[in-house]
Amino acid sequence: MFKKSAAVSSLALLGLVMVTGPSSAAGASVTLSVSPERIQLSASPGQSTADANLTVDVTTSIPAHVAATITDVVADEEGNWVPAPLGSTSYTLKPVLQMDPQSFAVSPSANIQHIPIRLAVPVSSMDRPRVGIVSVTLIPGSSSSDKSTAVGQGLTIDTVVVAETAPQAVTGAADVKVSLAGSGLGVRTSRGFTFADSLVPDLPGLVDHGPVTAIAHYRNDGDFVVDAQTTFEYASVSPLSLLPASSDSGHVFYLLTQVHQYALPGQAAASSAVSQVPVKGAGPVDTLPFIGLVRVTATTTGSLGPLQAAPVVQSTVFLVFPWKEALVILLVIVGWITFRRRLRNRRQRVEPPSSPSPELVESVP
Repeated sequence: MFKKSAAVSSLALLGLVMVTGPSSAAGASVTLSVSPERIQLSASPGQSTADANLTVDVTTSIPAHVAATITDVVADEEGNWVPAPLGSTSYTLKPVLQMDPQSFAVSPSANIQHIPIRLAVPVSSMDRPRVGIVSVTLIPGSSSSDKSTAVGQGLTIDTVVVAETAPQAVTGAADVKVSLAGSGLGVRTSRGFTFADSLVPDLPGLVDHGPVTAIAHYRNDGDFVVDAQTTFEYASVSPLSLLPASSDSGHVFYLLTQVHQYALPGQAAASSAVSQVPVKGAGPVDTLPFIGLVRVTATTTGSLGPLQAAPVVQSTVFLVFPWKEALVILLVIVGWITFRRRLRNRRQRVEPPSSPSPELVESVP
């Protein structure tokens, strides 16, 4: 079993988002944003609490009310996180996460009002990694101090909060299972360039052009939340790589390691990587060749304190060839030839047969 931890770290993931929407009064306006993108809560040995501030920025022309609530989170079949009832999971934040304040009133102001919400995790109460969602909701025109009125109303921004135990919590815990299993690696075109992309569907193993997005699906077969990370390799390979016993490793032309994410126990997870390199001042540039075989290899690792899951390696090979455009050109050529042939045959059926000349008729004995 997990021991009481001597240190705790907690991660809040949120893109800096601003939401605007209509208010309850004509001509009124409100905005809501929550930041930063990441909050790292850590407690050194001897500290009793790990805490940090989640900053709420509000602009409102009328009185408003802000409330913060906690829900659990689960993963769907594609690995996307969705809210779940509070306390419904074994890794719920309900017994450990404290927020202060949970609700407060906001007065009208033309300036942005910055209100910190303190998130705290008592070190003594942590016995396992926990995950949840903190929802910050703004209700224009509300004067109620009851935070329950904010649920499901107004403007809402969700923040994912992950609370991890320190390595000491799992040291020597023989009953802790840390295991990841691969469930598929797919490649899809990220965006279309020509009208052929919308007319002709994609085919498995055949990519018309880049950029592409590789998506590695895996599953946490363990009993606790696991810190997972996936590295993607894009490599040019020869046709020999299609043979089962081939050792062609190819030439790696793009390597990308995704940020750490958390795989929920007994549930699906996914990580993705686009075959584009950001170039300053020029936008992203696709790394795929115009024509050729490409192998994508996704290696996923997982850890729970000092415990490590066996790496999950998934690989797929696809051919990059502008076949959609070639197919459209071929269909146009075939259609034109068919049209000309039918037009010629129709003319031959409509025109009367020509009569022999008089000279030829008189020469006949």
